[in-house]
Amino acid sequence: MPSNLDLTLTANRLDPASISPESHAFNSKVREIASNTPKWWEIGAPNARHLRREGKSALPKPVLLPSAASFNIPSRDLGRSVPCRVFKPHDDRGPPRGLFLHIHGGGWVLSDETYQDDRLQRMANDHHLVCISVGYRKAPEDPFPAGPYDCYDVAEWLID
Repeated sequence: MPSNLDLTLTANRLDPASISPESHAFNSKVREIASNTPKWWEIGAPNARHLRREGKSALPKPVLLPSAASFNIPSRDLGRSVPCRVFKPHDDRGPPRGLFLHIHGGGWVLSDETYQDDRLQRMANDHHLVCISVGYRKAPEDPFPAGPYDCYDVAEWLID
């Protein structure tokens, strides 16, 4: 079946020689910062998450915005719920235009729903959306597919 995508890959843009000096400098700085902190795979994901929440990792401590609200959505599992954060636009343009469901990065192991407050509030404001960030379960405490199931449960709840 032919593709209808307007996507073109230009091979020379993938050549390491095409990386800008600014990007090289940024990458070097990140490597330097990361070299002075424990590797998550050496200390374990739960310990790495704790260090980041305390601001003791290569990545910054989360900054929680007072404009966001934490709430829970029912889980498929009896007796538990899925933590989420919601961000609403700060303007008077009428009802929001839509909803953005944010599934944070971290490979189903790291990070959580509290690490993108600033970015999600800006998205809510700039695009006049309600943004919801899912606090899905993470491995190794809750092995795959627990995290994706939580995301699915939140999406299904929102649709209902």
